[in-house]
Amino acid sequence: MANENLDWGYGRIMGELKKLGIKLGRNTIKHYMIENGLDPAPKRYEDSWDAYIKRTFKTLFSCDFFSKTICTPLGLKTIFVLFFINIRTRKVHIAGTTYKPTAEWVFEKAKEIEPLFDNDSKKLLIRDADSKYPDTFDDIFKNYNTLVKTIPYRSPNLNPYCEGFVGTIKRECLDKFFVFGKDHFNYLIKEFVSYYIYATTAFRIG
Repeated sequence: MANENLDWGYGRIMGELKKLGIKLGRNTIKHYMIENGLDPAPKRYEDSWDAYIKRTFKTLFSCDFFSKTICTPLGLKTIFVLFFINIRTRKVHIAGTTYKPTAEWVFEKAKEIEPLFDNDSKKLLIRDADSKYPDTFDDIFKNYNTLVKTIPYRSPNLNPYCEGFVGTIKRECLDKFFVFGKDHFNYLIKEFVSYYIYATTAFRIG
């Protein structure tokens, strides 16, 4: 209880145990906690971002954009990708690719990813403060029982899994190709995402 609820003190834990039919005095609980290296609630609640990430690992998602300039019949154009990643499984979902990431486009793509959030557990989605996200973006996820957390400007270290994936797909795939058209681009993205999910899963199992 103390590890999973950092703001619970001795009295709160005593009350919760009592609900379970376990009667222990406050001093007894205090003794057990100190014996196991657990500080009182105020000290235990002094938390780091890394510790927070680990506690919410199973229900934590993040999203971001990346882009690449590709060759088209009308000349060079920049194409944008909106993607989501589950932090625990590293499973990447490409929500869509477009030359014009308008607020309307982002909104529609966000509505299409409901299968990623198909259970009733509370979830957290991390995103940056990119102006491409419309004001209604966060509201969509309320229906998925998901809280959206916007990280501060110029803080890529607070969204490291997305940043890591973007660096990987550019370094190991996109930077190695001259991309001709949207279909070619989408094919490369699809194939690399399949490889990335397989490779990260195999690494964790190994």
